[in-house]
Amino acid sequence: MNKIIVPSLLILMCITGVSQAYEPVNARVQAMGGAGIALPTDVATVFYNPAGLYLQDRIALDLTLGFGEFGWPENWGVSYLKYVRSARTGAGIGLYRIEDSSLPPGGDAVAAILATVYRTPIGIPLGFSFKYINEKWADEDRKGYFSGDLGIVLPYKSWLLGLNFQSFTDPGSRLFPYRVLCGVSQNLGGKITAALQIGVNDWDDLKNLNQAEYRLGLEARFSRALSLAGGWVQDSTKEKYWTGGMGLYSDGGFARLHLAYHWYPQGTGDDRLFLSYNYYLN
Repeated sequence: MNKIIVPSLLILMCITGVSQAYEPVNARVQAMGGAGIALPTDVATVFYNPAGLYLQDRIALDLTLGFGEFGWPENWGVSYLKYVRSARTGAGIGLYRIEDSSLPPGGDAVAAILATVYRTPIGIPLGFSFKYINEKWADEDRKGYFSGDLGIVLPYKSWLLGLNFQSFTDPGSRLFPYRVLCGVSQNLGGKITAALQIGVNDWDDLKNLNQAEYRLGLEARFSRALSLAGGWVQDSTKEKYWTGGMGLYSDGGFARLHLAYHWYPQGTGDDRLFLSYNYYLN
């Protein structure tokens, strides 16, 4: 088993901008450390990697709430996709709200995303997202930005490589910044899924991997009704925290409820809770 699992955690490099906010997208991904670039089989691909639409063949909906404290949700996100793989037609849409109170003066943003995908002549799915961001910080006027994402997925047997250029037009948003992200995942018989993302702030940081951002996740599907997941994160500020969660499945697996928790063992950050409801219709 180790000969299969260990290679699935191979280190991949990527370039990423610094953002203290957390994405309010899909508690399953959040339970796996937020390593969503190479998990496009989930409806969260609308946000993380638009190329993953090509691996869908269904209608899917995700509603996620993110709680910084027990009370009203600070962050929320809605994702929807409809894609027919045989016809190579379909699209995904998303609406997300992020509040960042971790760094003064604090800010909030709402982003709307429209995603689609094109299969290139060499067979590589290439995804595009058109993004509008409306953002405000305490010491600034509210600003609007238009940007776009460009994503790629490379499936190979049980492996999946994901690459995404988020906000590649560099709109200046601090909550949805320009990032280039890549990751790898492996699925073993539909029972175990491992995922990894690693990021650095710029090319110079490739010389010093201590500055890298690491996101690692593992999910085990115990039955048709239950899955457990966990993860570990070292962000670009060297902050470290653990993630975990569970998924409950009903209606033949079409309806799913996921719960995730981010825990800072040193008490250096606020713990976070995520709750998602997903529905899939083939």
